[in-house]
Amino acid sequence: QLPRWRRQLANSIVLAVESRPIECSGPDLCWHCADCFQTWKDLVVPPVTPLTITRSLLAYSRPVKDRTLVMSWHGQHANASDPEVRRAYRITNETVRLSLLELAGLPNVSLGGPTGQYALILGNTQFCICPKGASSYTSRVFEALFAGCVPVILSDDVRLPFDSIVDWASFSIRWPMARATRDLYDYLLDLLQNRPEYVLSLQVQVAQVRCWFDYFGLEQDPLICSPYAAILQGLATRKASMPRPLQPFATHAVVGT
Repeated sequence: QLPRWRRQLANSIVLAVESRPIECSGPDLCWHCADCFQTWKDLVVPPVTPLTITRSLLAYSRPVKDRTLVMSWHGQHANASDPEVRRAYRITNETVRLSLLELAGLPNVSLGGPTGQYALILGNTQFCICPKGASSYTSRVFEALFAGCVPVILSDDVRLPFDSIVDWASFSIRWPMARATRDLYDYLLDLLQNRPEYVLSLQVQVAQVRCWFDYFGLEQDPLICSPYAAILQGLATRKASMPRPLQPFATHAVVGT
């Protein structure tokens, strides 16, 4: 909605939750923007998980040893009953969520559409599946952290926030969208059965890093660990790397006679 924004913001640091937002040239022709985000200067920031949802996820987070679900995901998809929701997913050819629905019958999983028991389910899950939405962005990642659940990211092109501060590989799993099949379930089940120490290390890190995505300072001093502190640090780094303007021409002062 800002004409010529690429030219107007060329020398600005852009803060965005989505590095590949959707652009449309008509009601049914949309695509993922490839040049809207410049990695050398722009900054990905986390979305705000509403306070009520954050508190609910924290409250229902069960001890790891008591969790009974291997994996879970609940959300909208391209076969939703609402025609507008259905259209939003289909015009961008989003299919990974439909692939997840095919796994709903496996043991100890909870996969499906929106549910009123969302926080309760995530708090009872070892691995929270975080598929892309209509765009590559997914807020599920941050909800998983507050639920004490290891995020499994199913979005091949997503750029995650604060990757210079937190090591995403130490508390999450990145999985290719093309393999959102029984392979994913078997892999996660194998981790639980044969590499429990690795799973525990992921879960420990989840609890340690989620303060960087908590806008309300519920667990840590926000001056030390919060999105605000991370954003200020990221802005300072990027400002230092921005090109400096050219030195102005010297002006010759004309002395009156």
